[in-house]
Amino acid sequence: NSFWVNPDLASNSRATSVTIQCGGGNYESEVSWEIIDAGGTVIASGGAPSTLDIDLQDGTYLVNGYDSWGDGWNGNVLTIDGEVDGQTTNFLTWTFDTGSEASTYFSIGDVGSVNLIPSNIVYDQDQDVLSVDITNSGTFGAFDIGIAYNFNSEPSGDCEYGNIDDVFILEYVGSGETVTFSVG
Repeated sequence: NSFWVNPDLASNSRATSVTIQCGGGNYESEVSWEIIDAGGTVIASGGAPSTLDIDLQDGTYLVNGYDSWGDGWNGNVLTIDGEVDGQTTNFLTWTFDTGSEASTYFSIGDVGSVNLIPSNIVYDQDQDVLSVDITNSGTFGAFDIGIAYNFNSEPSGDCEYGNIDDVFILEYVGSGETVTFSVG
């Protein structure tokens, strides 16, 4: 069991008791992770195998995962489970298959809703670049959102995945944040 908890972490009435577990795969000694709160503070970190019981405040958290060999987590998985209203709730089950690092987000508690609004949609024909501003007017961060576009067919009102030119992924748009994405 290898982990670290920020000694300044204090629980309040909006906290949820969770169990963080990492392991279950091969080459556990290569695996490490950290959990960062919305203020940018590392609140916990560890390796594999590890099991940690901790109280997390309501909010959205960033998880950074690292693999010292650079070939992904080799079947190791990070899970975060807790009890909400008497029911076991899975807040995160995550791994990554390639590379030396990856990130994801998870949320605890009543953090609201997501409301994504596209604006300033501009296509520069000379440069063949599409630019879109995405604003999240909700109270909850949004992540891993696919946005598809098509220039070659008449608008039909149908949402047919087969008629797209390309898809790009928004990694994260925080509450109140506007992010500009360009593809070309």
